[in-house]
Amino acid sequence: MQSFSQRGLLDSLLYYMSPLIDSFSENEAELVGKWAGIVTVWFKQANSNPSREQLLKEGYLLLDFHPLFNDKLKKGKNTLDNIVRDGNHCFYASKAKYFVSEDEKTRRKTSFMYKAFGIDTKVVSIDEFMKNFS
Repeated sequence: MQSFSQRGLLDSLLYYMSPLIDSFSENEAELVGKWAGIVTVWFKQANSNPSREQLLKEGYLLLDFHPLFNDKLKKGKNTLDNIVRDGNHCFYASKAKYFVSEDEKTRRKTSFMYKAFGIDTKVVSIDEFMKNFS
């Protein structure tokens, strides 16, 4: 039997998780319009006023829990450390004109994050970037 405090903790966790879980059946076009709200609700459980940095860095990580963006962790290639680093790059490049990456999945996730948060940074491959400046 659960104690009252355990039940309260579970109810609280479900409250913050439900927008994410409810979005699992949505397609990418539907999700992008809701993602900023989902991320904001999720991080309000720990911080009543999450910063833009937290929303972008950790919101990028949270995408990996969504079926549309889930990427299996692979030894030496797609590690948790790499995903965290990509989230950091997503945030820092959000203040630049371009986000440049050779990783197609990283570009897709970063482009999604920028659309969801209304960021104008262009997400491009190295070849696309070079074509703009050749």
